[in-house]
Amino acid sequence: MVLDRAKLGELFQKVGQKELDFLTNSGLWFGFLLGLIQMAVALVWDNPWSLSIGGGIVGLATNWLALKWIFEPINPTKIGPFILQGQFLRRQKEVAAEFSKFFADKILS
Repeated sequence: MVLDRAKLGELFQKVGQKELDFLTNSGLWFGFLLGLIQMAVALVWDNPWSLSIGGGIVGLATNWLALKWIFEPINPTKIGPFILQGQFLRRQKEVAAEFSKFFADKILS
């Protein structure tokens, strides 16, 4: 698997497609909301670096938040009527089935 990186990439894309879609969509919406805040700061604070620094902060914040929602919390945590668990971990049985099917079809055959 390490020698054939294309197969490894195909595996991660197939198994984690829902999480990759979530990462893309959440980046769009979180980036938009945080970008509005960044725009307000740029209008008030007249510094040529404010957009560059703000863009870096927005990018880091959106990626950090989306990755936290995908992988944490590891164990299901009940808060009131809601049960919180990382999206990828919540689909563990489905991911294991897709993973084993990929290995059976593409690697072992």
